[in-house]
Amino acid sequence: MTCLGPRFLFLGLVLCSVLGADLRADGVPRNECFPVEQLDPKFRPQVEALLLKMLDSEALYTVVGGLKPVSSSFWWTRFPVDSPDLRQLDEMRRILPVIRCGDAFQAGVLVFAAVHDGKRHAHAWVASRPALRRTIRAHHTFFSTYGITPESHPIEVVEKMEHAPTADRLRASGYLFGYPDHAVDFFVGADLDGSKSTDRKLVPRDFLTVPTVASASNKFVWAVPKGHQPNDEDRAIMARAEPILTEYRRRRSLYIGAGKPGVVALLRDWFDDGYGRCAPENAQVRSDAQPPRIASRPDVVRVTPRPPASLSTAVCAPTPPVFSDPRGGCRLLITLKPRRWGRRNTVPIERIHP
Repeated sequence: MTCLGPRFLFLGLVLCSVLGADLRADGVPRNECFPVEQLDPKFRPQVEALLLKMLDSEALYTVVGGLKPVSSSFWWTRFPVDSPDLRQLDEMRRILPVIRCGDAFQAGVLVFAAVHDGKRHAHAWVASRPALRRTIRAHHTFFSTYGITPESHPIEVVEKMEHAPTADRLRASGYLFGYPDHAVDFFVGADLDGSKSTDRKLVPRDFLTVPTVASASNKFVWAVPKGHQPNDEDRAIMARAEPILTEYRRRRSLYIGAGKPGVVALLRDWFDDGYGRCAPENAQVRSDAQPPRIASRPDVVRVTPRPPASLSTAVCAPTPPVFSDPRGGCRLLITLKPRRWGRRNTVPIERIHP
């Protein structure tokens, strides 16, 4: 025991210094956040237009802040079932995989089960995976009957609920689209009551809406009983949405337009932690935030070297150090794996204007 004591003491000191380091938040390199460069260049304008349409619509609240676990309606198509032309579907399926930033998002195409006038409809959707997990966890009793858990893949969730019985399909849609529980209960009940009536009249209702750039109403919207006044659930959603939209409007004016950096740079800069790592959690959405600094165009970085802060030689050693008791005896080999260090040891990044 006396032989091992000094070694465990040293290991404890090293582990404490590593665990106590001021490490960056998880993220991916900028070129892995909405990696449009990986597409065939001919698809680049299309995916950038799609991203902008998403942010101008209610999908903003999915991509930034995770207020809506799932959003759709930013792209749709339809095709005749007797002679389907699926080229548009295939094209969209080729570009949707770049709607990602690490594993934070999942995008896909949902082909609806119902057929109307001989045609089947399809639309694109995007999910915030952390927000989707929270929603499934919050409504575990409902989703678990379909074998859906917080670890279920978003594609499985969307596809499975599309083919559920009508009442459950509507309830799932309400939860996935981020509507308050009372609105989901009302909508499902109103649809059931309407289907039972002989004239199939709609149950009287009002609507509450969260504005977007594309429209002040009718985008992020939910039905409520006639005469309903916004309650705490309604106000909480609106309060979270307001700073997101305010910040997006400001950034949009700086990034979107002739001669400006564009929507990909907007998202990467918004998600950048200041050290070239991107994650949605880094997005600032405070109404009083300072105006953002625009990134380079194209997305090129220049590194300005500076001497790193001094570190323990045990941490920085290029080869695995070997420690032994001065009194001889057993030797202990310690291999320290490389890892990302804290901001004090990080080389700052400057974005260059062309």
